[in-house]
Amino acid sequence: MKVGDLVRLSAYGSARDYNFQLLAGVKKYRVGVVVGINNNRNYTHTIRWQGIGLSRNLSHHTRIELKHAR
Repeated sequence: MKVGDLVRLSAYGSARDYNFQLLAGVKKYRVGVVVGINNNRNYTHTIRWQGIGLSRNLSHHTRIELKHAR
């Protein structure tokens, strides 16, 4: 996965309780763009999600929580 890829939450990411804001009010799934990767952190991928208010549209995730969007 690299910067600029379209992603969505994997089944593992959807099952995590701390991702509940990304799933709220979504019929199918929410799409985001990888805007940064920092391998020195626990949550390496920074994602900008569509359809969320500007104050909460950036979040950090591990690689296993994400998959490429089709």
